[in-house]
Amino acid sequence: MRNRELLGVTVAVLVYACPAHAYKAKTHKAITNHVVSRTALSNEELMSGMGFDVVVPEDVNSLLITNDKGDDECDSAKRDSNIKHFYCGAAFEDIGLRSFHHFVDPVRNLPLHRLGVPLPGFRRSPDWALEDVEEYNSQNFSLRDAYRYFLGSKTQPSQGIRGENEQKLFLALGHVVHHLQDMAQPAHVRNDMHCDAEVDRLTRCLGFVAHDPSIYERSTEYVYNNLPLTGYMALNLNNFRKARDFWSTSGQWHGIGMSEFANWNFVSQDTNFIYVHHPLFPTDQPDFYPSPFYDNPVPNSLTSEPVVSPVYGDLGIKWFVGNQVTDQYRPEQSGVNDKASTLSIFHSDLQEYEYIPHPENLFTLNEETFSAARSFLIPRTVAYSAGLVNYFFRGQMKVTGARIYNTGSTTTDSLGVTIVNASSEHTPGNAPFDFSDGRFRLYYETLQGERRSAAPHDLDEVALGQTDVLRDQEDKYLSYQIPISQWDRTKPMTLIFDGIVGEERGIVVKEFYPDPLLAFSVDGVEGESPVPNIITVSASYDMGSTWEYKGAFYKPVSDTTLFTGNRVLVHNAINLGEGELLVHFSYIDYMDDEGNIMTGRSENSMARSTDYGQTWELVDFTWQPLLVGATLGSDVFSVYESIVYTGEQGLAGIRIQHPEERGEPRSFQLFQSNALGAPGSWIGAPGLGTGGLPELDYLGSSSFGFAGYLEGDPPGGREGGDFPFDSIMVRTDDGGASYYPLTDFSSECGDPNNPDNKVTYCIQHFEYLGDERLLGWVDLRSESLADYHNGLAFHLSSDGGMTWLSAMNVPFDQACESLPVWEGRVENAIYIGKSPEDKDVMMALTRCQEVYEDSSSGSPRVYWGQVVGKSLFFTRDGGVQWYKVRLPGEFNNESVLLYAGDNGAIPGLYHPEI
Repeated sequence: MRNRELLGVTVAVLVYACPAHAYKAKTHKAITNHVVSRTALSNEELMSGMGFDVVVPEDVNSLLITNDKGDDECDSAKRDSNIKHFYCGAAFEDIGLRSFHHFVDPVRNLPLHRLGVPLPGFRRSPDWALEDVEEYNSQNFSLRDAYRYFLGSKTQPSQGIRGENEQKLFLALGHVVHHLQDMAQPAHVRNDMHCDAEVDRLTRCLGFVAHDPSIYERSTEYVYNNLPLTGYMALNLNNFRKARDFWSTSGQWHGIGMSEFANWNFVSQDTNFIYVHHPLFPTDQPDFYPSPFYDNPVPNSLTSEPVVSPVYGDLGIKWFVGNQVTDQYRPEQSGVNDKASTLSIFHSDLQEYEYIPHPENLFTLNEETFSAARSFLIPRTVAYSAGLVNYFFRGQMKVTGARIYNTGSTTTDSLGVTIVNASSEHTPGNAPFDFSDGRFRLYYETLQGERRSAAPHDLDEVALGQTDVLRDQEDKYLSYQIPISQWDRTKPMTLIFDGIVGEERGIVVKEFYPDPLLAFSVDGVEGESPVPNIITVSASYDMGSTWEYKGAFYKPVSDTTLFTGNRVLVHNAINLGEGELLVHFSYIDYMDDEGNIMTGRSENSMARSTDYGQTWELVDFTWQPLLVGATLGSDVFSVYESIVYTGEQGLAGIRIQHPEERGEPRSFQLFQSNALGAPGSWIGAPGLGTGGLPELDYLGSSSFGFAGYLEGDPPGGREGGDFPFDSIMVRTDDGGASYYPLTDFSSECGDPNNPDNKVTYCIQHFEYLGDERLLGWVDLRSESLADYHNGLAFHLSSDGGMTWLSAMNVPFDQACESLPVWEGRVENAIYIGKSPEDKDVMMALTRCQEVYEDSSSGSPRVYWGQVVGKSLFFTRDGGVQWYKVRLPGEFNNESVLLYAGDNGAIPGLYHPEI
């Protein structure tokens, strides 16, 4: 604005009375509302992981409803959701004198200025919005403040104060993205102040000597609900390593900032092209030149369109001048703006808006030039606003193991947590951001509803220095002390890193529950069920030291033809990761309505939980497939104990087929589903395995392991050295097309070729520990007391079952140890993972029966007493020492245990890319 430059700095102090807005409130709200869908704010996984509700965009028109007094949805009484806090922050940034700081001249790196002298009190837009160079007393909604509110929303003791900080966090983010949206208004990056005070124009616009609104902003406000919001891809955060980069950049990425793009490629009202015509100029001298204040953009084309009236017809011609629009960040989105400016003998709205006339022929701007500029500027500012929000949440952590250990203290438990810097898994462009120069703090909820920080076991362990860097995808072990009497175990814990994330300060938050051990027990009656049908879920967060009620669900049963053994049974509990669980259960019915005894008829159901078992919903699950070439009935109930999760919504299970002729072994077939067992999703493998009731383990990729049994010769004969019931241990590495045997480890069972060996069955079992490691044990039963050893060993294979070593003794209750001869069983081996000392952490559910001989009727016969000593044990040192822990009171023979954490033995559980 050349005529105003003559005023110089003499009137600069009077500018304080002028509000210099950029886009108006409706425009900012509409843009900001759309920004949400391009950011982490709309990612339910990320938001819930930080303890926030997902921010859902609303219909823009409903956001902008005003009442009779002109108050809109930004009234604090109506600002009831984070989406409204966010867009209201964007609207509030124009209130009062804040708009003075919405300008930056990227060519001169100055705020609003006169002849290169900054106007007193004015700040550059990024300085004010970020407060990364200097703090300002009157600024409470910068990016620096957003970090402060983010921290307060997670660390303040009171829920109410945390809620207030959460509101301010989203308000602050709205305030900050307002600035990037202003950078898409050319006047704000070309030192072109404008004043649009509609009341008391003289005093409120005194610094300009004239009322001078932005026609561009007024025009954009008219079309706020029809803006071109899409068309610019998400920004790759590998190219934006500091928040200031979204405004302007240097070095390798020089010129990709929003202010640079708008300054270099677009004109404003008072920095328009100039038109010169003088006979002294050479005939080949162009008549069009860039603004005298900026070298760019350069006018390079002249086009015309007819002016046609529907009433009067052809009225004449209108002329447009264009220029090249160069996108330094995405060159493929460069182009020509054919309507950058209009050549006219009239200054647009001259007499209405100006006190100083412009008599010469001018380039002017109008709705057509504004529309052309918006097609470039609006999609880009949406992407840049979203990019800044994604940058704010750039730091992400993943909890891969969180375990509470009972240390024997009566006052504190010990929590050990392994975290992974998972930033690149969630940032656009998979940009990595390292953590350094900060501290990890853990917060828990008290029974009184307060949030408190937990004391670390070692201050150095939870700190990172300037050179002690946690790089992307690296993990770190942290440990804290939790007061037993104060901790509310039903509430999640909050882990926070406050330090350098990438190249500048950041906050990283992860809410999590300690990995629970869950028990599913059928122990109550719902409705008119003739058998217990309520499945109670109990959780232990300290590896079985204490238990608490978590939730429940039930199986409706209305059977009137009961038979011994009819019951509701939990077949399988499956951990999908991050609190998601599947439980398959059914009603086993041995008698049909006509009184016929049937084998294994079941009514199958599947329930799913996303909150570690607190709430449940039924989901579709139908086990339809039969074996290839099957002619006889299958074991439709036992198989369900062998369904495993294979990652990425995948399940695998096995179906068993009875032989066609008595004495022949059973067959089994592997089936897989890629939709959590939904009807029609199961596909059978081409090959068949041999053996009865095999237990299934997923070993990763296309590999599966099977442990079951083969039926030997009938009693009275033993051909080929087999036990009557002998082990089958096989493996497939091609998804069930072919199988090969694994090596036996059944030394406890003795020599099957010894005729004095009276072992009747020796069944080997194994559990996958991850990384080709298998933990094995034996079930043994014999007709001779001499074959019992009053104990069992766990065996370990580190090569997928090809070789085995004795690893540790199986723990048994003292009630077993007091018996003269007893048969021990491992009902469940539960792998928890690795300790910080690289020792195996695991649990074992064991029990025993007394074995005795009775010769009162002639020849001595072996008998078995009642099951006793059913106990749960825990070790964190690879079995060197076992600790007896508790089982929930309702735990019975039908109960199932599940560890709902990442033990590294379920490929794809927390690392879907594996």
